[in-house]
This record gives sequence, C-alpha cells and structure tokens, in this order.
Amino acid sequence: MTDVTVRRLGPDDWRTYRDIRLAMLQESPEAFGSRYADAVGFDEQTWRGRLTSCEHHLAELDGRPVGSAGLWAQDGGAQDGGAHDGGAHLIGMWVDPACRRRSVGARLVAAVLERAAATGHDRVRLDVVDGNVAARRLYERMGFVPTGVVQDHPDAPGTTESEMVRLL
Repeated sequence: MTDVTVRRLGPDDWRTYRDIRLAMLQESPEAFGSRYADAVGFDEQTWRGRLTSCEHHLAELDGRPVGSAGLWAQDGGAQDGGAHDGGAHLIGMWVDPACRRRSVGARLVAAVLERAAATGHDRVRLDVVDGNVAARRLYERMGFVPTGVVQDHPDAPGTTESEMVRLL
C-alpha cells in the first residue's frame, strides 16, 4: 500500500500549490470557478496571497503531490471567540485521476473538516458540479448532505452546482 499524507501549505509552498492548481484547472476545468488561462499568468505574490487568504491542504502519495483541498472561512474562524453558522467552505478539491479511489480524497476532506472544527466552525459547506457523480459520492461518504440550493456554475454556462453541508 502506498503512503498518503496530507499537510497544510504555507506561503513558502507557493510553487507546489501553483503546480497542483494548474494541473487541476487543466484536467477538470468545469469543476472550478477559475480558469487555467488566467491562473497560468499569476506571479509569485499572487500565489503566496492565495495561501494566506485561504488554507490549502496538499495530499502527497509516496512524497508526490497528487491533490489539494482548501478551507475558506469568510468570518476568520475561531478568532472572534465563538462557534460559527456556516462560514467555513471546502473549496478547490481535486485529486489526480491516476490516484483516485486510493483514499486521497477522503484524507483531504477529513483534513479540512478537522481544521474547520479546530477553528470553531460548526459546519462546512461545499458546491459540487451536478453530474460529478464520483465527487458527490465521496462527499456523501464523508457525511455531507444536499441543502437543496442549486445555482448556475459561474464559469460554465448551462452547468449547475449543488450545495452540500456537513455538520461538525
């Protein structure tokens, strides 16, 4: 069995994050609210900024980066001293297709859930592209349930995404 590890990235990991983000935008452009053509031109400062404005977790399989997931907290987490009502969001979830079905995705989701709980959140929300059956099944296995909120995908006309939530 291969060894999957997950770690939080910091600003000094910007090159690693850039590489995994560009890979995900190329492989699954319909799944994300940003585009490869835009991201490929970002400079070092922009990539570092993305790692300070949002927590990103990196999955490595035998030491090789194979996936990423972010925790975006619009209210800053536990810094204001109390529990929160949904300000935590799992974003930017992706696993290299060659490494899917090897618990990489589950490990990433678990890391985000653990971090959200540790920072005082009582739930985590996410949006999943309708039709992405594998991702939806993973989220359901991890305890997420649909909220009934469906919206148009911001960058894919004719595509919708559904919100899911997991109580912590």
